Parts: sequence; C-alpha cells; structure tokens
Amino acid sequence: MVSPYSYKNKRTPIIPFRGYCLVETIDEQKKSASGLTLPDTLQEKQVRGRVISIGNEPFLPNGEKVAWEIEEGDIIWFKRFGGEEVSEGENKYILVPSIALLGKVIQYD
Repeated sequence: MVSPYSYKNKRTPIIPFRGYCLVETIDEQKKSASGLTLPDTLQEKQVRGRVISIGNEPFLPNGEKVAWEIEEGDIIWFKRFGGEEVSEGENKYILVPSIALLGKVIQYD
C-alpha cells in the first residue's frame, strides 16, 4: 500500500489534484535602502517558489489534456494571488493552478 504522503516515489505532505501544483515559497528577507530588514507585514507577497509536487495534467476548455511544462524541484513564478495557501504541520505551502503559472527559472551550470 502506498503511503498518502508519497507521490511518484517521493515524500510530499500534500498531493495536488488535477491541474494544480504544490509550491513552497522561497523566503527572501527584504531590506530597506538603509539596510534594515523589513517585517513580513511590509513585504510584498512572494510570487516565486519551488515546486514540491504536481497533480495530473490540466484540461483545456475543449477537454484536451495539456502536458505540464514544469517538474518537481523547479523554481517558478506565479500570479501574486493565483494560489491557495495551505499548511501541513509547521510548513506553509501554496496550491497553484496551472493557469496562474507565469514562468520557470532556468538555472545554468
């Protein structure tokens, strides 16, 4: 029997449904021009994160499946209010629908 916390042979806290991906935001400390670290309430909401897991392929309105252009581990950009915040234990994640994805960060060696 497969554990509810495993997905494609990896441990993940939440398995997203069709058309959604689970994203962990990348925490970046913002600093003011004078070098002071800004509190979370003054920082803009993060729009960049690492893909933790991916649900099945999303559908187009005509019923055709669309292949994901992202993989687990990719760093992506998504619409500012494009996802739903969820938490499991002490960790916070965002479930982002495929339509809210904006781009993927390419990392060169």
